[in-house]
Amino acid sequence: MLNQVQKLKQSYYLKPLAVVAIAAAMGSFSTVWPAFSDNQSSEMRDLVRQSQSLSPAKTGAESDTKAHAAASDPAAIYIQAGASAEQADKIRELRKNLEKQNASKATELFALFKEMHGFTTQAELDETKILAVQEKINALQSEMGTEKTRTLISIRKILTSKQRENLVEIIRKRSNAKPESAH
Repeated sequence: MLNQVQKLKQSYYLKPLAVVAIAAAMGSFSTVWPAFSDNQSSEMRDLVRQSQSLSPAKTGAESDTKAHAAASDPAAIYIQAGASAEQADKIRELRKNLEKQNASKATELFALFKEMHGFTTQAELDETKILAVQEKINALQSEMGTEKTRTLISIRKILTSKQRENLVEIIRKRSNAKPESAH
């Protein structure tokens, strides 16, 4: 895996964690890869999934396909919590809109990360320029994160009270979190 990380750093001028940050802010991998060819995009997605332990367990082609389909459906966890087909469609639409809103920001972030990398190849650093680029990166990541949060809030509003309770229970189980204790 280390060789893959080094190869990607050299090939794309990006640290994989930067890509993970963009993907997390986007809420999806599907629109985060505009600057890469299909093969490069696939390789980068695989690396990010490995680094986040998102790859499904290798228990056979059929289970891999089902796990991938469930993981790629933004409504999957909500359906598991009891969302109807109509609610799931609304959730998918909200996520699609989020991806559209953030697509150009993701492209801009890639350009800024590349620019930031370019600074490392200069003997004399221009602190003002470097900090200005970093401020742009911070602002874009913040905007993308805020939009993702707004979308998640909108999704929760679509669910019934019981569905929200089910969702919270699923999230707790996945994260091994303990329920809040009553005071």
